[in-house]
Amino acid sequence: MSTYWQRRQNMADAAMERDEHALSKRVEQVYTRELKGLEREIASYYQRYGEDNVIAYRRLMETMDPVDRDLLIRDCDKFLAVHPDMQSIVDVRKSIYKLNRLEGLQASARVHFYNVTFEVSGYVDKHLLKQSLRGANTAAEAMGFGKSFYNMDSDAVRRFVDTVWTGNTSYSQRIWDNTETLASYVSQDMAKAFARGDSYQRIAKALEKRFVDVPQSSLMRLVYTEGTYVSRMAQAEELKREGFDSYTIQAVHDGRTCEQCHGVEGKTFRFEDMQVGVNFPPLHPYCRCQIAPAVDDWDAWQQKQEEFGQRQKLARVEENEAFVKAKKGGKNRYSVNYKRVNTKEYHDKFGQLPVPKPVQEQLYIQTGRMLQELDGTPYERLVALDARTGDLVADTYSHELVKLAANFNKDELKIVRKHKNGIVLLHNHPGDSYPSLSDIYSAMMTEGVSGSLVSGHGGTVYYIEPIKLHGFEERYSILLEEAKQFTTEIERAQLIAFIRLEEENEVKKWYRVLKI
Repeated sequence: MSTYWQRRQNMADAAMERDEHALSKRVEQVYTRELKGLEREIASYYQRYGEDNVIAYRRLMETMDPVDRDLLIRDCDKFLAVHPDMQSIVDVRKSIYKLNRLEGLQASARVHFYNVTFEVSGYVDKHLLKQSLRGANTAAEAMGFGKSFYNMDSDAVRRFVDTVWTGNTSYSQRIWDNTETLASYVSQDMAKAFARGDSYQRIAKALEKRFVDVPQSSLMRLVYTEGTYVSRMAQAEELKREGFDSYTIQAVHDGRTCEQCHGVEGKTFRFEDMQVGVNFPPLHPYCRCQIAPAVDDWDAWQQKQEEFGQRQKLARVEENEAFVKAKKGGKNRYSVNYKRVNTKEYHDKFGQLPVPKPVQEQLYIQTGRMLQELDGTPYERLVALDARTGDLVADTYSHELVKLAANFNKDELKIVRKHKNGIVLLHNHPGDSYPSLSDIYSAMMTEGVSGSLVSGHGGTVYYIEPIKLHGFEERYSILLEEAKQFTTEIERAQLIAFIRLEEENEVKKWYRVLKI
């Protein structure tokens, strides 16, 4: 396999390790901070209730003092103000007047654990999103799309973060499961230590191991393993998007490579047979095996990609020759702006689309076909292309033309929805306008559609990229019903609902509209 791909993989993994080191230090600081808070509470118990650095167990069975109770109430209320659904803290808050001193201290330890977990979980989420983004962009750069092809909102980046891929739980649930287990252990350790008559120093030392060393080690093992998972999965999605159907596994020869990794090194597997932990990394905790596209000659593949790019820049394919020829006669509001579309800048817009190169080329070709036919008219055409190859799947060229609209018939729509490789839609906008509600709704709700291009007669190019479907349709229905309270005109109500939907999309991120 080429050093070209390996070099980018190694650079990305080195950056990930630097991020992990920084995260580990930050996590340790957070755990240590909360531990110090708990230690101060325990020290206060020894000062008030102990003699000769020992607390008699019977004194811990007494009802909590008002000062301790008020402190615990404050901490519980502060926690529940941010996390009102944490039932175990709700239960503590309800029973706080019934707790003895030991139970109060145990409850306080649990609050400290929960504070740490919520804060650290946020850091882990951001860290793994960053690694997924880096993994996707590493692969995209190797494919010729530049260093920043994807952003944090891309579905390819967010799709694999906090998903269930091993056992029955996601990483966030495992973090909380570990927290519950450790909180129970700490409660038991404290009770046993007080019963033995341990000194403050001995309890503090034991707590440091339980509260900092063990959870940090457990968390970072999860972070290392999940980092490999999200990075490799994001890379795999990019390779599949580029049309690769197979991959090879490369072990990292750092002196720690295990027998399991050696066993699959250099072997080729199909993406459709991919199984994480079996033939796709991570194969085990801390695994850093890499993947690479399965090509016999990487240098030859790179040369082919470069030649393909040169053909796009220097040669107009036959289908596109037509769209550079302006029609005779007067211009109107629907006329094609040939001065704009007959430029290299316009052609290069299609090279910025987040789709494979063959699809970029066919979108350019099909745009020319539309603009040539519909120059100076208010009519639209609709085309569906294979999302991997750019092959034509369906179009409306056999349909009677309709003003400012184009839709597939039932048979065509059935073909589109059943197409196995996914679909990229394309239609023209005679008025050069921003994508309509209908455009966005179609891109979101048509099964199998991964994106939709809108090419304006004036030279504008918009690309609609669905990100997540959950809540989109339901929210629009609610917004439409609310808009109907202000107007009886359905089109005006739809416009009001669409404007509000666009505003909410800034936060919800159901989709993004790129102006290329």
